[in-house]
Amino acid sequence: MKNKIVVIGSSNVDLIMKMNRLPEKGETITDADFFQVYGGKGANQAVGAVRAGGNVAFVNCVGDDAYTPEMLENFRKDGIDIRFVFQETGIASGHALVMIGGEGNNYLSVSPGANYAPNLEIINGVYPAISDSHEGAKPDASIMTYLSRNLGLGLKEYDTLSFEGKTDDIRNSVMMVFPNSASMAEPRKVKRSEDQIIRSFFDQTGVLITRPLSGSSCNLGVAFKGENNAESHNHNDVGSFTIVLGNEIMVGDPGAIPYTANIFDPQYRYTYKTVGSFGHPVPLVAGKEQQPGAGARAKTVRTDFTREKDEMTLDNASAYDLPELKKLERGMSYNRTGRGSVTVSDEFEYSQPEAFETAISTRAKWKKIINEPLDGTNVSLSLINQDNFDTVKTVTSSIVVGKKGIGTDTITFSIIGDSFTQGAFFKDALLVKGYVPKIKMVGLRDVSGYSGQFDEGRGGWTLAKYFKVSNQKLDVYNGLFQPVGNFKYWGSTDFWKLAIAIRNNPKADWSFGESYNAGRFSTRSQLFDEKTGYRVSPEKDDIMYDNSLESYVQFTGKKWIKVNSSDFIWDVDYGKYLSIWKLDKPAILTEFLGLNDFRGAKNPAEIDFSKWNEQIEKLATSYLKAVPNGKFVLMIPSSTCGILDNEAGDFTTKQNASMWEHRRNIIEHFDGRESENIYIVDAAIAIDNVDGFNFLVDPVFTRPYSEYQGTEMIQIQKGTPHPYPNYPNMGISLAAFIQKYR
Repeated sequence: MKNKIVVIGSSNVDLIMKMNRLPEKGETITDADFFQVYGGKGANQAVGAVRAGGNVAFVNCVGDDAYTPEMLENFRKDGIDIRFVFQETGIASGHALVMIGGEGNNYLSVSPGANYAPNLEIINGVYPAISDSHEGAKPDASIMTYLSRNLGLGLKEYDTLSFEGKTDDIRNSVMMVFPNSASMAEPRKVKRSEDQIIRSFFDQTGVLITRPLSGSSCNLGVAFKGENNAESHNHNDVGSFTIVLGNEIMVGDPGAIPYTANIFDPQYRYTYKTVGSFGHPVPLVAGKEQQPGAGARAKTVRTDFTREKDEMTLDNASAYDLPELKKLERGMSYNRTGRGSVTVSDEFEYSQPEAFETAISTRAKWKKIINEPLDGTNVSLSLINQDNFDTVKTVTSSIVVGKKGIGTDTITFSIIGDSFTQGAFFKDALLVKGYVPKIKMVGLRDVSGYSGQFDEGRGGWTLAKYFKVSNQKLDVYNGLFQPVGNFKYWGSTDFWKLAIAIRNNPKADWSFGESYNAGRFSTRSQLFDEKTGYRVSPEKDDIMYDNSLESYVQFTGKKWIKVNSSDFIWDVDYGKYLSIWKLDKPAILTEFLGLNDFRGAKNPAEIDFSKWNEQIEKLATSYLKAVPNGKFVLMIPSSTCGILDNEAGDFTTKQNASMWEHRRNIIEHFDGRESENIYIVDAAIAIDNVDGFNFLVDPVFTRPYSEYQGTEMIQIQKGTPHPYPNYPNMGISLAAFIQKYR
């Protein structure tokens, strides 16, 4: 059996001129004989070894100049295994210019070309974790410094290498302590072409590395892999890709897993899901993963490389042992203009109906955004156990699209809620950005900065409070809860006196409770007397609460008389609320409540939602009775109250769990009721558990521990559980609903 030899080294096209003597500086010699041969230190050793009887594989990189095909053919004729000779476009193979004088003296100049081009880096020192390499793996700096100096590669980032006198690597110690050719060599300046900088393409293996233009605002790079499923340390990953943003791998191969006794046993190797195709960003075709073996090989169908965009299409059908699969082509389009973008698309064809799924494997923090969504399209999301990649649950939803900025007729809308509504989470989407043109918001509290727009936000309120009479100075007037019959309740005298005082002198030193509860009633408070708090123009059967008398009072048509609350039957009456305040009927009524109702539950798994659900049903019924063609919307409230570490020691993961239970409750009881004019809109989906909240910047309280002297600090949430940074996003789903159904 032949000896197995692997040679890693250079190959060159040697351009040789022999002459009687070498020229002096500036002299031209015209008697030279010219001939061309193929050489290079590595290639010479590979040829010598195979001619001596060795079984030789050569590892090298060549370019795409006119000499390359003949060079590769010579390797084949000698019987050298050139599966690992990679070819890159946009760069020449290595060339050596040799001048030999009559006495054997020579001049020699070498252009390394493709031999040592640093081609596998995507961007910012990040490399793809292909096969059994690890995420974050990169060439050793000391070796790269040695190679850059010894071979004249001109890699600026490896011009210098510091040595602090201690290392756990004996090889490093030897290279750094003992002088060598790299130590003595000066760093070389090498100018690479723009094509070399923005792109590395290995056409024999179907591997493309594509990068931004130098100095551009794009910070996005991509590696796109074809090849086959019989590689050394193979993973079944034909058609896989790696996307890097900045210095973080957003999507990519998972890389190596810890080695076990049977990791290289073909019977077991691909049962590990990060080795099989399941754990890679490649399709699951008719429920089948990719097959191992050299037959599972990508074919390059198309490439189109320009300064602005790189596109490549692979035929990956052979990676799947599936006769009914007639076509599977994966295209990658990388656009390096602007901030950059990448699109990966699959075009497939079956001979019979089959499922087609694809995966995005990531350890990064990122968000899925659907641009130009199609109404009625289904989107599936899966919860994956990352320990063994089991699918815990898959949920499929249908996309409902509302187009922003359209609509010429006025759309009336009303929202009731807690502090999120009080804080006008909706303002950016509904009023500032113009997503919902011609909107008229109906309610009693003025929206700050938008005259004629109103809401029904009440900080700290639960749904249950909308089913109670408000009769105290700091108890926000609730117009929904009314006495049955012809009676009309207008609130308490002290409340309206306070509201009028704030209206008349908004910059006075009001307490938080005063301004928070009685502020923003400037328009509606004009119906009341500033001294008494009574209605200026009362009507028969008006009811109020006189705080000075500590009694309810009724207007007989001539005077106010004392009455008792028990003299009346009280209930939510949306129609009466609209009538007494002379409000337009809102085409859409939205409630945004639940956070204050349930986040303090003792046991999230034992929350009783029955009363809350009953009251929602009653509110919806009352509204739809008053507005038969209206749409009643439940907005799913915040499912997160932030992080565990926070200033107040509140808003814990237990409270988050309670809100997830409430989310489940809303979906289970109110989803799928569009035929009853009841809808669900998810506001919580726009809240980021970390980046959506405000955090302390205090350098003391954010230390990991008191004596810590480093620079890394922990995030500590500041203030109440309001995701103010996410408010602009939270109203978008509501705006989309209004635009869809206006």
